[in-house]
Amino acid sequence: FRSVVWAFNGSCCITLVGCLRAKDGTITTVSGLEGWHNTQLRSIDAKGTAVGVYEDAGGIQRAFVRSPEGILTQFAPLANVLTVDITSSGNGTIAGSYYDPDSDQYLGFLQNADGSLTTFGDPEHTGDFFHVAVNDNGWITGWYQISRQPGFIRRPSGKFTILKRGVSNSINSSEAVSGFQSKSAFVRSKNGEIMEVHMPVDKSFVEWTVLNDSRVLAGTFCEKDVCRFQEDDGFVAYPLQ
Repeated sequence: FRSVVWAFNGSCCITLVGCLRAKDGTITTVSGLEGWHNTQLRSIDAKGTAVGVYEDAGGIQRAFVRSPEGILTQFAPLANVLTVDITSSGNGTIAGSYYDPDSDQYLGFLQNADGSLTTFGDPEHTGDFFHVAVNDNGWITGWYQISRQPGFIRRPSGKFTILKRGVSNSINSSEAVSGFQSKSAFVRSKNGEIMEVHMPVDKSFVEWTVLNDSRVLAGTFCEKDVCRFQEDDGFVAYPLQ
């Protein structure tokens, strides 16, 4: 088992470096290749292949892949475009979002384990930024950046469901989705049932969630209206039935 965390290099939190944490607690930092800045690992699959983003010399965010042996390469399908987000599932499926200069829109993409690539727009065709997460079955969840930041689920068939509750940012192999809305986290089952998870401290603001196949929910929250990374606390809710 390995996990991906973000870390700061320096007390001023100016330069980001990625970190891999092994089961025995060993941490490996990933600072990128020459000319890369603000390297961030976003996820890792069961074989140890990790994906992330970095800024090039011109300040453009690009996607990369890190092999289990530690070799870093650009994510080839998006080598020449601004990549907003990238994530992977346990079986090597990769998804994310990027800016398409030809259409002047932000689009999503899904690369299956066999290398086939599909691109798609957000459910309401706004062309605005959106974050995505993917499970082993090719189901995608995320949100797009319009005023109410609606969450969505995209089935492998391409059919969308727009969620009426908060920002969704994780989906497990049972198609249960987790996300957050201001002061609480939530888990939505495949059939649409919602379970709300409140933080251990009053007036806390949830910032991120992740849900695994055992329905263990983890994430971060802070106790202020404006949060900074160094002020975040983590939480684990186990198990959610």
